[in-house]
Amino acid sequence: MCIEKLSGGYVPMCALCYDTLDREEDWYAAKDAMKEAGWKQVKIDGTCFDVCTECQQYDGTADGE
Repeated sequence: MCIEKLSGGYVPMCALCYDTLDREEDWYAAKDAMKEAGWKQVKIDGTCFDVCTECQQYDGTADGE
């Protein structure tokens, strides 16, 4: 997971480009924000990473690729 606990909230962060979404009150809200923004969780060498929609276009994780 790439949800960082920062300054009293939780910030979703792309594992590839480090882009972030807005800070959320709790971890579950941050996870929901990632899903609503179209971010995907991908597994690379047995480790899960959260990837933003921009990076999905370049690393082959987007639907249909």
